[in-house]
Amino acid sequence: MFIDFVSTSPDVRVYARDYLVFAALTPFIGAAAFAFDGIYTGATWTGAMRNLMILAFAIYGLVLHDEIASGELAAYTCAISNLTRSAYFACYCPT
Repeated sequence: MFIDFVSTSPDVRVYARDYLVFAALTPFIGAAAFAFDGIYTGATWTGAMRNLMILAFAIYGLVLHDEIASGELAAYTCAISNLTRSAYFACYCPT
């Protein structure tokens, strides 16, 4: 497994395996958001992008507010932030 290749520490391996699912799903969850980032930036729709980032940051902050120390919660909030960005971009992108 990749984790065994990059680390020899048993503690690091156990910790990394706990978050492997989040790392594997991040490209799929964030793909639309990352693609729309390029579209909005290329089309110079920076005002809409700014508003989106404020909204995504607010939602991220609300979700993360309760348990800041939890690494799993931080991974969930990152996924929620990417999903929020994807949904916002999809709704407000002119067609």
